[in-house]
Amino acid sequence: KLEVATLLHSNTVVGILTVLEKKEYIEGFKVVDGENNKKTVQVTLKYDDNERSVINELKRVSTPGRRVYKNASEIKSFKNGYGTIIVSTNKGVIANDEAYAANVGGEVLCTVWQESVMSRIGKKPIAIPSGVEVAVDGTLVNVKKGNKTIPVETHGRVTVEIAEGNVVLAKVGETKEAAAFWGTYRALINNAVTGLSTGFQKSLEINGVGYRAAVKGNVLELQLGYSHPINYDIPDGLEITVEKNIVHVKGADKQQVGQAAAIIRGFRKPEPYKGKGVKYTDEHIVRKAGKTAKQGVVK
Repeated sequence: KLEVATLLHSNTVVGILTVLEKKEYIEGFKVVDGENNKKTVQVTLKYDDNERSVINELKRVSTPGRRVYKNASEIKSFKNGYGTIIVSTNKGVIANDEAYAANVGGEVLCTVWQESVMSRIGKKPIAIPSGVEVAVDGTLVNVKKGNKTIPVETHGRVTVEIAEGNVVLAKVGETKEAAAFWGTYRALINNAVTGLSTGFQKSLEINGVGYRAAVKGNVLELQLGYSHPINYDIPDGLEITVEKNIVHVKGADKQQVGQAAAIIRGFRKPEPYKGKGVKYTDEHIVRKAGKTAKQGVVK
């Protein structure tokens, strides 16, 4: 296997390598002075426990003859969050998650992803917080706090053990599918533990003249510009509160919280001109300019 790769030096190359090192795609790099002031960059490559390259694919996007530019909302996620888009912005060469958080776009230089990322997630033990109990019954993992229990069925695709106050998972087999299941079930069990210890929350912002929300008993009543109010029955296990024009959805089940928030947002999705509608509080809406009045024709 290749341990060190040598590249020609440029500020863009250094910027890309800095992101790759920060995201743990490579071990590191160093700039080396050569003859006639020609610099090179030596990159120390990274491999997983099975001697497979951590980088599964690194694809160039922009070329000298075809520049590709994206705004912040278009580079929010890549490969469902398991890949990285590297962007050249006015803040330098950064990863897509940083660009989205700073609400800046730029030129898309390349994309990179790794198959073994789920394996890296699966390796991490899950700390069991105070007050939460985790019990393994065959292939079923029960996470309990008080009178609430969240079961996670693993179907024998991973092995689960409780050791020193942590939940430790191990994959069954060495296939790509086994590695994917390892990370997936680790995430599901971790979500159950987090849900019962601290809970999950999604917040939505309502914008528009006359748009409002109120909780009446077990029903969320929404006035969203229609001729009638919209009544949303609050599912069991969720708590919905309203503060001015902000709707908070809270619960122990991450999927249930996200689904409920998506349904509420879907009643009146935000439009791009005035921003009216229901949006997530951390959502960035790409605004469009309205139609301008036509200039009078002088004869």
